Amino acid sequence: MGTKRIFRTTIAMVLAVPAVAWAADRSLSRPTRPHTAVRAPAIPSAIPDGPRYAVGVRTLKLSRGADRPLRTLLFYPAVGVPRPIPATAPTSASPTATTPAPTASSADVSLFGLPPAASPSPTAAASSGPSRAEPCPASPPGAPATALPGEPMAAPARGRFPLVLFSHGLAGTPERYAPAAATWAAAGFVVAVPAFPHTCAGAPRFRRSDIVHQPDDARYVLQQIRRLDRRPDDPLYGRIDRNRVAAVGHSAGGYTTTGLFTARHPEWLRAGVVIAGWRAPGAFAGRPAAMLFLQGDADHVVPLSLGRAAFDAVPWPKSYVLIPRAHHAGYMLPGRYGWRQMNAIVTDFLRWTLTRDDGARWRLPASGLPATETDPSPTPDAAPTGRAAGPAPARPARWDGPTATESASGAPTGHGAGMFHRPFEDRP
Repeated sequence: MGTKRIFRTTIAMVLAVPAVAWAADRSLSRPTRPHTAVRAPAIPSAIPDGPRYAVGVRTLKLSRGADRPLRTLLFYPAVGVPRPIPATAPTSASPTATTPAPTASSADVSLFGLPPAASPSPTAAASSGPSRAEPCPASPPGAPATALPGEPMAAPARGRFPLVLFSHGLAGTPERYAPAAATWAAAGFVVAVPAFPHTCAGAPRFRRSDIVHQPDDARYVLQQIRRLDRRPDDPLYGRIDRNRVAAVGHSAGGYTTTGLFTARHPEWLRAGVVIAGWRAPGAFAGRPAAMLFLQGDADHVVPLSLGRAAFDAVPWPKSYVLIPRAHHAGYMLPGRYGWRQMNAIVTDFLRWTLTRDDGARWRLPASGLPATETDPSPTPDAAPTGRAAGPAPARPARWDGPTATESASGAPTGHGAGMFHRPFEDRP
């Protein structure tokens, strides 16, 4: 009798262990609904409801000066039958979806960029091909044209859609990240993917140090895309939700993304996703914005310590999620290990922060690191008009997302008053 009891107790303890085995701190549990016991979910395997919209795509020839052309791919929800993004990578060398786990490869480095300590020298990058009048070409000279997901210049779907800006890594291109951008567009977002003129693949004068100027490039692109919503002659007139904007970036693009969240960043910039990136100087100041850090736990390019240092510097709602056995960039390509998990996490985060989808918030996996314990004191920039900066109020200044005492619908949740509603780590 005693043996059976011990056996049943042991089985119950095993089943109670959360599926997020990569979490660094077991002492913090995933938030639970009031009076409801739920288990922390594993990293989701796919976006729950699949594509909601067909996808349209167009190219914008933007420029922030003669030396800073910013060719931008723009993906958006379109009229038509929703179709899944093809589950194959855009390069023939990429493994199929049946690959059990990634291995360290030079493809992760050459396609998506390196941190400053390890990236290719400007001389080597500049000598890899002849100088071209158009930096960051859509297809290298002599190569077949890149087939983009989505219908060129398709009619936009009805409604107003939040805006997302995606920043590529060193030696990356918008085309290489097009499947991810199209997936988010199919979920209901307008997604802009600019080519940064001096760090993209094919740049005549590759300069990795130019990443310090890319946050300003990204701001410019966001301003230009937001203006399309006010132009009666543009197909996206009245289709962009100018007040709900997020920034996402991979590798050096993650650095670019953090550089948008400096002091005096606009109120409409509500959330950021840093994928295998690191922190730009002055990042994480000003108005609160929810931040998600996502990285493979076997990243051989950007050390995990850099991502964690950036995470530690954030005084706002935040989470740090590791994809088990994933390296630096493979999960950014369809058919590669971690692709579906990355898309499910990022899509749910965008739905929660930009559309107040409470169901998406509850699908997000638990954070692998502890979140901020108390509200940050607002900076002078974050103080509301007519009110001096001081201790943080119960509802954080300038933060328009759900609070710890309020669900997306405005209903009380039972969590303590005066706390940030952290994306994945509220204490019960």
